[in-house]
Amino acid sequence: MPISTEPVPVLDFPQSPNGLKRRKRAWNIPAISLVENDRGPFPKEIAKIRSSLEKTVKIQYAVTGPGADQAPYGLFTMDRNSGQLFVTQPLDREKQANYSLLAHALAVERGVAEPPMKIIINVTDVNDNVPVCSKHTHRGSVPQSATQGFEILSVTATDADDPNTENGKVAYSIMAQHPKYPEDNLFTINPNTGQIRLNYIDREKYPQYILTVRAADLIGKGLKTTCKVVIKVADSNNNAPQFLWSTYSASVPENKKGAEVLRLFVYDSDKPLTPAWFMKFHIVQGNEDGFFNITNGPCHMEGVITTVKALDFEHKHQHTLLVTVENMIPLVTHQPTATATVVVILAVLPFLPAVIFDDCSGRQRVLFNSEDSRFKVDTDGTVSLKRPVNLYDGHKSFSVHAWDSKSRKITTTVWVQYEPWTNQQEHEVDSGPFGQ
Repeated sequence: MPISTEPVPVLDFPQSPNGLKRRKRAWNIPAISLVENDRGPFPKEIAKIRSSLEKTVKIQYAVTGPGADQAPYGLFTMDRNSGQLFVTQPLDREKQANYSLLAHALAVERGVAEPPMKIIINVTDVNDNVPVCSKHTHRGSVPQSATQGFEILSVTATDADDPNTENGKVAYSIMAQHPKYPEDNLFTINPNTGQIRLNYIDREKYPQYILTVRAADLIGKGLKTTCKVVIKVADSNNNAPQFLWSTYSASVPENKKGAEVLRLFVYDSDKPLTPAWFMKFHIVQGNEDGFFNITNGPCHMEGVITTVKALDFEHKHQHTLLVTVENMIPLVTHQPTATATVVVILAVLPFLPAVIFDDCSGRQRVLFNSEDSRFKVDTDGTVSLKRPVNLYDGHKSFSVHAWDSKSRKITTTVWVQYEPWTNQQEHEVDSGPFGQ
């Protein structure tokens, strides 16, 4: 029989005034505390049960309940003759934090000598569990217009140790921020709740930040783990769209319904392909008779004006339109709405064959301009005569410049070949190679 080298509590059954007569209720005693993960040696004595009747009759002892004769079986045993209570192996508080047993005293050949004694065994926690983050990667977003103190998200981690002790209390801290610019403390975290807030941000430079967050028990000084936090900066509508110019002019043939009049190119400094970048156009003045319509072009950075009704030169040879542009969502701060004035002149003009540029690459639109004042290049790349010309040498060349919405410029040479008049007069136009 193992002998304990440490003092153990002796649990006495209360004396019965009536000999072996059973009492009506069990006797409650203070709980026994055992540290989890004890290394032994085992079996290890943790208490001793004693009946005052053992002086007069032979008493045998037994223990019952979960952990003894019920699952989990055999964690606790009792010497039937001495009443010694043993634990047979290390206990795990995370599996079971306490046990409720009943100790019995039986008089040999005479039956029950004492009512059962209730024994409570509490398993004391040790810091043997590392905190676990609820997610390996937490994701959140913050509007570009957010101010200091904006709540972004909360990091959560759990610890299987006793939450009523520091072993199970987790504290949070930010260990790293990438990129570190413009400041390395753009975010703060509440050490108790894991809530991340904003200090300062600039989406125009950095659209995303990655944080390394540490969760540690013992209030930040014990076992630790880390998780990643990805914060995307959502673009707010900080910039109003702007026309490239404030005044435009265009010529259209009369009596032509559905003719394209002009393309109004705009630019916006917000993030492309977001609601803060997409725009809508309106004709707010000069279209009272409903002759014109304006829609978005395929590259989203242009308003295309077309004729809805056939125009009559004799009725009115010139129309002046006022066009506005605005984003699909409101601006964060008040800014004036961009406007452009469009003068539409009705005329019958001799058009030369079109010179087509790939002006939609990368979702950027292009504006054209001719160095020769006798020729005009529309915004769709169509070259036309502004007034009659005499080509004595049989051909004419001039340069055409093209700018995109980011003011990048390229140049090409246009050759105009004059042919003698026939019943079918044709004009040939050839564009030369682009130059920077």
